[in-house]
Amino acid sequence: MGEISTGLAHEIKNPLTAVKGFIQLLSENHYHHYLDIISSELEKALSTINNLLHVAKPELENEPSTSLNLCSELESLLFLFKDQFYRVEIEKRFYDKEQNIIGRKNLILKA
Repeated sequence: MGEISTGLAHEIKNPLTAVKGFIQLLSENHYHHYLDIISSELEKALSTINNLLHVAKPELENEPSTSLNLCSELESLLFLFKDQFYRVEIEKRFYDKEQNIIGRKNLILKA
C-alpha cells in the first residue's frame, strides 16, 4: 500500500509542480487575484501530497522502536488529513490518553 501511495503521489505531484511554475511566471507579468487563489489552493494540494509521501516512505522499516503516545499520534494524523474527510464524521474514543506504546512511529503512522 505504501508503494502504491508513493507512486500515485509522485504522479500527481509532478504536474502540479509544473502548474505552480507556470502560475509564478504568469504572476510576474499579469496580476489577477484569481492567480493568488489558484496558487494558494495548489500549495494546499502539494502540502497534502508531501504529507502522504512522508507517511508512506517505505525506507522507514529500519527505524528504531521508541516510546510514543498512540492517542496523540492518531490526533495528529486526523488533523493532518481533516480536509480530506469532507462529509465523513470521525468518532474518537480514547480511554487511556496517557498510555504510551513501544513501536516504530513512522511505520505505525503509515498503517
